[in-house]
Amino acid sequence: MLQDECVLQVQDGQPPQWELSRLHRGRECRGCGVTVVMVEGCNILLCVCGYKLSWSKEVARQREQRKLLAPTENIEYDHWVCWHEKMSGTRDKVKRVFRLKRLVREHRPLLRRLLLPRVYRLRMSKKVSRKNDEAAESPLTSE
Repeated sequence: MLQDECVLQVQDGQPPQWELSRLHRGRECRGCGVTVVMVEGCNILLCVCGYKLSWSKEVARQREQRKLLAPTENIEYDHWVCWHEKMSGTRDKVKRVFRLKRLVREHRPLLRRLLLPRVYRLRMSKKVSRKNDEAAESPLTSE
């Protein structure tokens, strides 16, 4: 069944390789290296060797590897994905910080008008609570 969909392709000076004629039909199992073909059904596949793979993640992985963006070895790829997720979180945080700084810079007068009364109210409530604490701690004198 798989060989009906495969074609033999010879490239310049390279040995012949079996490649699928339909690009998104076959993926290689990372556990045993067998080509797995998805016809229809669920996005999660279980290979004969017991390796569980997500079809959409495997498609994304092979797309990145074709562009030479991702490593080809399984362990290196897992480390690369982990690093990439951490870096994207850091990148998003940096973007948010720069965006917030830009918004504060652009809308400083409006923010000052909105926040200044609240800041004064908060400071006054802290002063009042501090005075109440000091009054509670000091002994009462009858003199």
